[in-house]
Amino acid sequence: MGILKDKLSAFAEERRTELKSLAKEHGDVQIGETKVSHVLGGMRGLPGLLCDTSTVSPQEGLKIRNIPINDLTNALPEDVFYLLLTGEM
Repeated sequence: MGILKDKLSAFAEERRTELKSLAKEHGDVQIGETKVSHVLGGMRGLPGLLCDTSTVSPQEGLKIRNIPINDLTNALPEDVFYLLLTGEM
């Protein structure tokens, strides 16, 4: 368990540094304009949040850590959990 804890601590520190830098450099940048019709339609096409574990696009569908979900259907739950935590398979 110590190895995983050390890996997660290092990973978390890297992400924390990246997010602080992003906030400092681009914190005031507007990324979209929301209308009531967008919200009522499920916010399709609107940036809603920043997520480093997954992305969803109309063309490619869901990707977890840049791996298409279909490629993970035979993975063990523990493997996917590890992928989500560390970014590595």
